[in-house]
Amino acid sequence: MGAGGRSRVHLGNQSAIARKVTIMQRWFKIALSRNVMMPDDVMSFLIGVGLFIAYLVWSAATEMGTRWPWRR
Repeated sequence: MGAGGRSRVHLGNQSAIARKVTIMQRWFKIALSRNVMMPDDVMSFLIGVGLFIAYLVWSAATEMGTRWPWRR
């Protein structure tokens, strides 16, 4: 069992990117569950950066059709 009495989820054959996304989702869940107030400009910046990264991944996926640029 992991921290907090939760069993660890086995990631299996997920790609490295899927693992990074899972880690980021856990981090955001922890960050958002705390009662920490952020200034609006910082939150806007973080949301903008996140959307920009999502756009880059989406554009790479659609540019290559169904092939990801980092897979051969």
